[in-house]
Amino acid sequence: MIKNQLARFNRLDLISAPTALEKLERLSVWADRDIYIKRDDTTTLALGGNKVRKLEYLAADALAQGADTLITAGAIQSNHVRQTAALAARLGLRFIEGDSFHPARNVAKMSAGLPLDDHDRADWLQALATEIHSARAQGSGLVLSCSALKRRYRDLLREADPDLRFAHLQGPRTLIAERMAGRSGHYMPPALLDSQLRDLEPLDDGEAGLRLDITEAPQALVDRIVRRAA
Repeated sequence: MIKNQLARFNRLDLISAPTALEKLERLSVWADRDIYIKRDDTTTLALGGNKVRKLEYLAADALAQGADTLITAGAIQSNHVRQTAALAARLGLRFIEGDSFHPARNVAKMSAGLPLDDHDRADWLQALATEIHSARAQGSGLVLSCSALKRRYRDLLREADPDLRFAHLQGPRTLIAERMAGRSGHYMPPALLDSQLRDLEPLDDGEAGLRLDITEAPQALVDRIVRRAA
């Protein structure tokens, strides 16, 4: 029944094959029954699994409404960057990862465990706004991933393109902290999580876009996206 309901909505085919199942041999022997695990990490498009399946609906809806710029936003480790980048590549859109635009002084400050303030972020946000304005002027699509923690940050980006839409991925601190603890190679230490959450001003009802709870089931998120876009 759910499949029939979803068939009414626009959808991109980003993962053509079913998610792979892998039998856990030793655990199956121990439990005396066959036990399988769903391997979302082996699917195509940046190994995104269920996260990419949500993007199949979100991106299709954005394209159907004529959007040429899609921004995903969330605190660190809400895991929106990799799949967004892969989606941009698949759709032929330019992708910008906001962290790559931080000047060296910001990277050094965060690496030392010191949170950024509004002054630190000013040049960074202006650089992102310049990229957005350029894409609008050229009539080209753009996908941007950045924290955009505060309302005035997002307003500044909207000045570059009033048609921007934000997708805010949010979740509990414990879940985000667990994801941060499991990553490596990023300059921002887990100790800065609380400073980000303290600065965070969630997307409000007066802003174009939607808020998504990363603890919800994928189908529930799809339903929320469709209802908001209707």
